[in-house]
Amino acid sequence: MKYKNLLDMLIPRVERLGLIDTSTGRADAAELELYLYQSLLDILDAFDFEAYTIIDDNMAITQAGTRNYALPTRFGRLIYPRVMGKRGIFLQDVTDAEAFDLEFVDPNTFMKRPSLANRRPTHFTISQRQLYLYPTPDAAAGGSAYTVIGAYIERVERPEPDDDVILPNPAALIHNTIYLIASDTGKLNNVLIQQRNESLQNLLASQTRNVHLMSLGRKG
Repeated sequence: MKYKNLLDMLIPRVERLGLIDTSTGRADAAELELYLYQSLLDILDAFDFEAYTIIDDNMAITQAGTRNYALPTRFGRLIYPRVMGKRGIFLQDVTDAEAFDLEFVDPNTFMKRPSLANRRPTHFTISQRQLYLYPTPDAAAGGSAYTVIGAYIERVERPEPDDDVILPNPAALIHNTIYLIASDTGKLNNVLIQQRNESLQNLLASQTRNVHLMSLGRKG
């Protein structure tokens, strides 16, 4: 399934619902592409999908005395918590058999933490596409650097019509797009809400793993 196929399916549905350009009496294909992209972003912001999860074994290499590092260009957002404070960012040095979790702290709290001597970081935050570590890293065992490892949701650009739809249930994109258009045009009704919610539920059921479930009543 490609995005142009979704657009072909969306146009007649949108027109049947009366969600049209009043000057032409037709659905605006360019506008539908924008709504479809926003619908994709909303869904990916609400749920963690395996197809959009990146496992990055080399997210950053620390330098002693440097606390902030540029995020990879493919970084979109952190995964949702598996347990409190754990957001998929790990630290490893050459002596560790396993990487260990860094605990997430929101930026405001992070900035209020007291200064400590440089040592192995235990916490992190993200601000303005920078990864901040706390405490500021020292040199790891033997004077080597620490490696930051991450599991995160990729940054998604606006898809081209010929791009493949990799969500496991593309119907959710159609119903969520109609939901967004109807919301913006004041034509939302209970049927459209129910269709959207059922499609999102089916989307979650069709994937093999989901880390976080967001309430369906809340827009992403």
